[in-house]
Amino acid sequence: MLQQVVDIKLWLTVDADTQYAARLERDRQIGSEMEAKADVERVLAWWHKIAQDSPSQMGGRVASFRAVATLALFGIGGVLGLSIAGVAFAFNGSHPVNLFALFGVLVGLPLLFFITSVLVLLVPIPGMSKVSRQFSALSPGRWVGVWLDKAIDAPVFFVSSGSPGELSFSRWQMIRFGQWFSVGYFVGVLVLAWLLVVFTDLAFGWSTTLNVQPASVHAWFHFLTIPWRDWLPIAVPTLDLVEASRFFRLEASVPLERAMQLGGWWPFVMMVIVVYGLVPRVAFLLYANFRVRKATKELLLKNPEVTALLDRLKAPAVSFDPLTSNESDLENETTSGPTSASLAGLEGRLRIVIWNQALGSNEALRWLNNHWQCKISDPIHISLIQSAEQQASLLAEITKDVDSMVIFVKGWEPPTLDFQDLLQEARKRLSDKATIMIVPINTKLEGVTKVDRDIWAVTLGSRFPGSYVLGEFP
Repeated sequence: MLQQVVDIKLWLTVDADTQYAARLERDRQIGSEMEAKADVERVLAWWHKIAQDSPSQMGGRVASFRAVATLALFGIGGVLGLSIAGVAFAFNGSHPVNLFALFGVLVGLPLLFFITSVLVLLVPIPGMSKVSRQFSALSPGRWVGVWLDKAIDAPVFFVSSGSPGELSFSRWQMIRFGQWFSVGYFVGVLVLAWLLVVFTDLAFGWSTTLNVQPASVHAWFHFLTIPWRDWLPIAVPTLDLVEASRFFRLEASVPLERAMQLGGWWPFVMMVIVVYGLVPRVAFLLYANFRVRKATKELLLKNPEVTALLDRLKAPAVSFDPLTSNESDLENETTSGPTSASLAGLEGRLRIVIWNQALGSNEALRWLNNHWQCKISDPIHISLIQSAEQQASLLAEITKDVDSMVIFVKGWEPPTLDFQDLLQEARKRLSDKATIMIVPINTKLEGVTKVDRDIWAVTLGSRFPGSYVLGEFP
């Protein structure tokens, strides 16, 4: 999906220079042919249609570079695992491989670093931001992210500042890269360990200067086998094996029978590396993959151009004509919103409402008398400064014995929830055949801009389709 996200963002940036009316008509037409879908699916379906005529290669380049970087990190981690395991498993026949040193180098230190990095990077701890940055600087995922951004000449994989969507994607992609490196490391360790077990005569033991009893060591090893002791008993060391495995560097070579017994540690060694080394990384890698997919969707949906695109895709068609039938300042212009109508379409008893002091009563009456030659009752003012009881009383009055209603609103203000509640309640009280016309105006008592009309039209058309018409002033 990353390929499409990159291409869509770049294409929309260039497309922003196209005339808005043309974009609106194009995207609305595409949206009308779509089935109801989630926003991501809607955008991708739109892109599938657009990309047929506008192919782009940047997204494919970014996706390819990421795949190569992921494979390279896995390979580098594998080589490192092979190298360190070769040292940790070094056995010249004079002394067994020390289990304490082996687990400490191959599993203990990486596990400690893993737990610490997860806590620092993911758990919000006050005052830990500097430590978090230090851990990020040590991550191979960050190194690769910086290199990739230079290669593609675009800030995608390593973003130190930007939108929440960009920061989230960069962070989780860095973590994902790091886990691929770690998985490669433990795969390398396991591959070498298995080859040495099969083709050499490894012997394992334990040694310490401290006065530690074999029973204590056995209890500790037995505790480590909790994840597999019930279904893989061969990988559970016995007390006899622990007792026979203690060695001292000054002692002479062990007998053949004991040397063969020391080789019985290998199932336990392999399971410790798998369960405490590889499995946590694989599990975290799967989680990081999930978060990267989620962050990729956010990277798309939280883009301002994509948000505007979704509005255009969802907008119902409407023709904006003036309220007279002979003149038009916006001839053949289209935008989004509910179906418009001329004032001649309003019939019967007409009620005039002025919402939130949009204009004075005289201006409203003068405008209406110019377009509708009949007796019009005085406008009724409803605004937010009135109490709820006053608004309810006025609402009951304006919806009584009414066939049509014209509501003047401040066009530069978006339709507030209070106004939408008023419309909804008015529609409940009026008959289904009653026409309600919304007339947005500006501070100069003139027609509003196209952007303001679109905002009103989209809101009315999406929330109250078919219930209202939008008029043009003057």
